[in-house]
Amino acid sequence: MKSVRKLAMLMMIFLLTFNGVVNFQYIAKAQENTIGEDLVYGFIFGESVGAQVNVYEKPEVESEVSIQIDDDTKVRILEQEEEFSKIELLNESNLISSVNNIGYVQNQYLVKEEEADIYRINRLDGVDDSTGAPEIETPENSSEDSPEIETPENPDLNSEDTPEEDIENSIDDDLIKDSEEPILEEEAELESEGSILEEDSQTNIDQSVNEKNTKADNINIQSRLSTFSSTTNKLVQGLALKEPTYVYDSASQNAKSLKRYSQGSILYYEHYNSNWYRTGVYFNGIKVESFIKKNDVETIKENTLVTGIAKSNKTNVYEKAADGSKVIKSYSSGSFLQFRAFTSGWYLATVYVNGVAKKGYIRASDIEVGSTDETVISGIGMASPTKVYQKTSTGSKVLKSYSQGNTLMFKKFVTGWYQTNVYVNGKSQKGYINANDIRIPTENKVSHIGVGLKAPTKVYSNASNNASALKEYSLGSILQYSTFIDGWYSTNVYVNGKKRAGFIKHEDVENSTSTPKLVSLYAAIDKVHVYTSASKSAKVIKSYNSGHLLKVNTFTSNWYKATVYVNGKKYTGYIHKGDLSTEKPGYLNLDLRKPAKLTVQEIKALFDRKGHGDSKLKDYAQEFINVQNKYGVNATYLVAHTILETGWGKKSNLFDYKNNLYGYGAYDVCPFTCGYYFDSVEDSISNVAYQVKSDYLTPNGKWYNGPDLVGMNVKYATDKDWQNKIARLMEDLQPYDAKYYSSTNVITSNGPVPSGNWSRDIPAGKPYPSDVVKNMPAGTTATINTNANWRSFPYVNNNSNVLGSLKVSTQVIVLGYNTDVKSNGSYPYDTTWYRISVNGKQGWIYGDYLTFTNAKQAKVFTSSYDLLQQFK
Repeated sequence: MKSVRKLAMLMMIFLLTFNGVVNFQYIAKAQENTIGEDLVYGFIFGESVGAQVNVYEKPEVESEVSIQIDDDTKVRILEQEEEFSKIELLNESNLISSVNNIGYVQNQYLVKEEEADIYRINRLDGVDDSTGAPEIETPENSSEDSPEIETPENPDLNSEDTPEEDIENSIDDDLIKDSEEPILEEEAELESEGSILEEDSQTNIDQSVNEKNTKADNINIQSRLSTFSSTTNKLVQGLALKEPTYVYDSASQNAKSLKRYSQGSILYYEHYNSNWYRTGVYFNGIKVESFIKKNDVETIKENTLVTGIAKSNKTNVYEKAADGSKVIKSYSSGSFLQFRAFTSGWYLATVYVNGVAKKGYIRASDIEVGSTDETVISGIGMASPTKVYQKTSTGSKVLKSYSQGNTLMFKKFVTGWYQTNVYVNGKSQKGYINANDIRIPTENKVSHIGVGLKAPTKVYSNASNNASALKEYSLGSILQYSTFIDGWYSTNVYVNGKKRAGFIKHEDVENSTSTPKLVSLYAAIDKVHVYTSASKSAKVIKSYNSGHLLKVNTFTSNWYKATVYVNGKKYTGYIHKGDLSTEKPGYLNLDLRKPAKLTVQEIKALFDRKGHGDSKLKDYAQEFINVQNKYGVNATYLVAHTILETGWGKKSNLFDYKNNLYGYGAYDVCPFTCGYYFDSVEDSISNVAYQVKSDYLTPNGKWYNGPDLVGMNVKYATDKDWQNKIARLMEDLQPYDAKYYSSTNVITSNGPVPSGNWSRDIPAGKPYPSDVVKNMPAGTTATINTNANWRSFPYVNNNSNVLGSLKVSTQVIVLGYNTDVKSNGSYPYDTTWYRISVNGKQGWIYGDYLTFTNAKQAKVFTSSYDLLQQFK
C-alpha cells in the first residue's frame, strides 16, 4: 500500500511540475551514433533517491529487462510514446555508447534535461513519494493545543450557541516542512525551482562544436569540478533576485556567465568570499564549479511555521518569489494563512489547486504575521454588544456577543484584532475581537481623590452607560478611585455591607491636583463660607468676613481645601475659588491690567448722578472702553483719573486747550505749561493708557512699583492721597466686585504705539488761555548776564530738556512768560521764567540770567513787573 501511495504521489508531482512530460514538442527521431546534430537529453530518476530503474527491451512492462540503470542517470531520448520512451545510454564522456544500450523506460521515471534541477529540489524538499497526501492544516485544526481564554466571571465565555464554521482559506503545514533527508556532497549542484532558462549564448558550450574543443572544455570543467567537490562549507538555499540571475565561471569582475536563471529561482550555493558564493552547474552531464554574486541572491531563512492573515482584498500566492510571477491562488482580506519564513520580502506556502498540493510564495507586504505573545490580557468590551467573530473581519460570522462593559480575556493577534476562545455548542473555538471594541485597563493604576460633579454622581456595576448604579453620591462629594480605561475610573463601594467593584465616568468627577500648593488669599465677599464638601449646598463649617487673609491649599479648578478650627476641634473644609482673591478687596489694590465690566450707560449715569450732566467727558464714554480693550488698562480707572485731573471736565485748561485729560507731563511748578498737547481727546486717552501700561503697570517698566494705584502713586503723583482720590471715584462709578475681579485674568500685552507728535507747546494759530500765556511787546530783547543753560520747558529736574548753553552778552528776543510757572518759591522758582527766541529757536530760561533794556528810556529792568509797568 505504501509503494502505491508513493507511486501516486510521484506521478502527481511529476505531472504538476513538468506540465505533461508526455507532450514534449521538441523530441525528434534520434539519429543514432550521430554527434553534433540535434540531440535531446533527459535524466532517469528512481522512485526514491538511489533507487535503480528498469530499461526494457520493448515498450511494455511484461518485456524483458535489458539493464537496470542508476538513479539520476543522463540519457539521450530517441523517441517519445504515450507510456514509454526510447532512450540511449551515454558513456562517461556524455557521448552515445552503443546500440546495445538502447531500450525503453516508463515515462514516469524520465525527466527532460531542462527540468532535472526542479525535480531534484522537489525531492530534497520532501515533496516526493514518501510524504503521502497530508491533510490541510489550519490555525483551527492545528495539532498544537491552544489554551482556552476565559472571562473571570464567565469561565466558559459563553452567551450564545453558534456552530463552528470550516475555514477553507488555509495553507498546508506538512507540505512545506523541510526535508529531513541530508543533501549529499555529490548533489551540491546549482538547482532551480523554476525551469532552467536557456543558457547564455555567449557562454553556452555549443554541442555542435568539434570533438577536440569539447574534450578541451571538459578538461577545464573537470579541473573546476575537482576543486568544488573538495569543499567543506555548508550548502544553503537562496532566491534569485535579479532578472536574470547569472552564474559565472570565476569569482571576479571579468568573469563570464555560464548560465542564467529567472528571478525567483531557488538556488543552492555555499560561502566563498565576502562578495561571492560558490556553486555548481551541469555541462554535458558534468558538474562544473561556478560562482554567484552575493548581491544577486538572498539566502532563504529557516522555515519557521507562522500564522497570519491576508491584509489586502486579494492576497495572491505566486508560482515564484518574483514580481510578475504567475498567480496560482488568491485569498480575501482577513483570511487565515499558515506559511513559513522564506526571505525578507517573501513567505513560503503550500496551497491546494484543484485538489493538488502546490508550493507557492506570498509577498511579505500582503501578510500580517500573528503575534506569538501568549500573555492573556483582560479588557472591557465597549461596543454594545461586543462581538467575537470567526475571522478578523467585521463582515465574518459572529460566534458570540457580550454586553457592553463585560470583562473579557484575550491575547494579542494582529493589528486591530485580538484572539480569544469561546464555547459554541459546548466546543471550544477560536474567535477574534475587533480592537476598537475593547479597552485595555492601564497597567500602572494611579489613585485619585476627586469631586463628584453630578447630582447625583453614580458608581456603576460595569463600565457601561447601560449598567445599573451600585451607589449614588451627592454633588461635591469627595471620592477616591483609580485609573481604569478611557472614559472610566474603577473604585470599590460597599452595598449591604459587601464590598463591590464599581466604575465611575470620567466626566462625572474632577480630579484634585496631585501637587497641592499652600497659598494666601483674601476673603473677597462679605461672608466667605467653609463647606464640608466641594458644594455650596453642603453644610457650612465656618465663615470669614471680607478682607480676611486665609491660608488654603489648591484642590480643584473651582475649590480650595482648608483646615479650620471650631471650638478647638480641627476640620477639613472646602472654599469656593470665586469667594477668594489674590488681591485685597477694593480698588486700591486692584491690578489695573484687569478689564472692568463697564458700560457706556454706567459712565454717563455717574456724571448725571453727581450733578455734572453737562460735562464734556460724557461724550468720550465709548472711547474709554475702546482704549481699555486696545491697551489692557482698566476703563473704570481711566474715567476716574480723568475726572480727578479735569474737575469733572469743567475746570481744566489742559483739557480745554491741550486736549490733555490726565495732566500728563505736568509738574507742580508748571501744571499747564509742562503738560503735553494732544491733537485730540482720543489721542490723549490712548497715549496715556499706553504710557501708563508701559511705565507704571508692567514689571521692569521705568516707574513700576506694582500694577495698582498704590504702586502708581510712588512716581506718578507727589500727592500721597492721589491713590485714595482715584479709588473713591472708581467706587462711585462702579462698586468694587470682588467676585468678578478675582476670576478675571490680567491682560499683560500692550497695544500699538499711538501715532501723533507729542509736544508741550500749543501749535501756532491754536487758541490758548490768555490769563496764563503772557506775551511781551514785539521787539523786546535782553542780554545774557552769565553763562547759562536754556531749556525746552521750565523744569530743571530733567536734564533731557536742556537745549544748550548761552554765553555772557548773548542777545535774545524775549517772547513772554506763563503765569502757571511757579515764581515765588525757592531757587530756581524764586523768579519768573521767560520764553525766549535764539536764532529762530524757542525755549525757556531762568529770569535772573537776563538783563532787559527799555529801548525808549535806556533803562534796565530787573523784574517782569517793572518791565510790564513800563510798557503800559
